[in-house]
Amino acid sequence: GGYRGVYPNFLAANKKLAGLKIGYDHSEVADWYVKRKSAVAIEDYPILFWLSRAIQQSNLVFDYGGNMGQNYHIYSSKINELLAKEWICYDLPNIIKKARMLNTPNNLTFTDNTDISIRKWTLLCMGSLQYIENFTLFYNLLNEKSPRQIIIAHLPLHESREFVSTQNGGVTYYPVKVNKREEFINSILRFGYEIVDQWDDPISNCFIPFHPQESQAKFYGFYFTKTS
Repeated sequence: GGYRGVYPNFLAANKKLAGLKIGYDHSEVADWYVKRKSAVAIEDYPILFWLSRAIQQSNLVFDYGGNMGQNYHIYSSKINELLAKEWICYDLPNIIKKARMLNTPNNLTFTDNTDISIRKWTLLCMGSLQYIENFTLFYNLLNEKSPRQIIIAHLPLHESREFVSTQNGGVTYYPVKVNKREEFINSILRFGYEIVDQWDDPISNCFIPFHPQESQAKFYGFYFTKTS
């Protein structure tokens, strides 16, 4: 959806959205994802390339913000090995409640809890990190659970500015955090990772009317591997 406004934090953005339905943790959002038809798109090919390699060293994919399991269905249609791997979708409680009602393969499960025992795993973050203002939980996941590989995609970043905007998600509205690109990369590297690849998302843009400087933000993807 389209973006509107530039704000210093989520609190200021949410005040601007007062009176509207805000955030992801709503059953209506889950219903929208169920009805949505998804297929492999051009921006998925870097993810397919690195995911196919990551799972050679992993028993499990932890899909951070994986909502109703769309990523599993899209990527397992192209990567047969995923059919034999465990795939866990982590999301908010109302999303997970709806997801658990679906008829899904045995290797696809859903949770709203990151405090689980996992080994030899790949962390997948597909267009989810921009909806988090405080990265403490995410960083704790890297520090305590140490995924072997991290694939991040569809993430808006800016070369020199950090700000919050608002996004029309169709059924609800969301505050969106745009971080500085180098600062974000370094925040991952400090947990003992190296960056193997990064790419531009050729489809998405971050145009914000009346804010030309902030509109220079771009969407990126990254592949990190554990070095220690």
